[in-house]
Amino acid sequence: MEVVVPSIGRAHDVRTIESLVGAGISPLVVTWPAQLQAYARAVPRLARVVTCKVRGIALTRQWILENVPDRKIIMVDDDLSFHTRRTDDPTKFVPSTSKDIAKLFKLFDKHLDRYAHVSMVGRQGGNRILEDQECARPWHVFGFNVPQVRAVGAKFHKGLLQDDFDMTLQLLRHGLSNRIISAYAVNQHHGHGAPGGAATYRTVAEHNASVRALAARHPSFVAVRTKEYARNDPLGTRLETTIAWKKAYASA
Repeated sequence: MEVVVPSIGRAHDVRTIESLVGAGISPLVVTWPAQLQAYARAVPRLARVVTCKVRGIALTRQWILENVPDRKIIMVDDDLSFHTRRTDDPTKFVPSTSKDIAKLFKLFDKHLDRYAHVSMVGRQGGNRILEDQECARPWHVFGFNVPQVRAVGAKFHKGLLQDDFDMTLQLLRHGLSNRIISAYAVNQHHGHGAPGGAATYRTVAEHNASVRALAARHPSFVAVRTKEYARNDPLGTRLETTIAWKKAYASA
């Protein structure tokens, strides 16, 4: 199992990488060549940094699938915090300890023996999801059984900002259900549009074009709607999706 963190423009904040290292994981950090030295100085010693010349998260994730020589790959967004479900009140979470994070990734490893793709619930809304799910939305951490993904020809496509949704739909439509872990949840440190990452190139126009492209790729399963966000949201009002995950799987 290889844990990979694609990251650009965030060498100043490597808390996610530090959390992984604290759990005894040696993550592979993938960044642009121009940022190699900045990340090499910033990340803990146990982390490894390599460079990738492609631009955009979709092509970066595809590069990882094609170039990381492991049959199980877990891609982790670079601005995350991890949370553990409370046993006394399962609708609430507490910050994950290093031992919790180690257990979480062992769960990923275990489930990837059976499932082609594995993810986990988000902190937002995770209070309502008390049991593991199948054929459901992934959140920020994406595990793949690489031979199964390759066997059906699924891939990340250039230009899609919702590339995680696209890959999930491709695999579901090929009859490969996913597993969504519920004992732990993930959240973003800074929220949507934080400096670095996809925010370095995402605009409202590009976001909306990507939503339309996703719907065009999966017309029976993706509905497009307009959603208004708070004034301080970096992109403001924009197109969003409603996705019929289980219907996609049933269509296989």
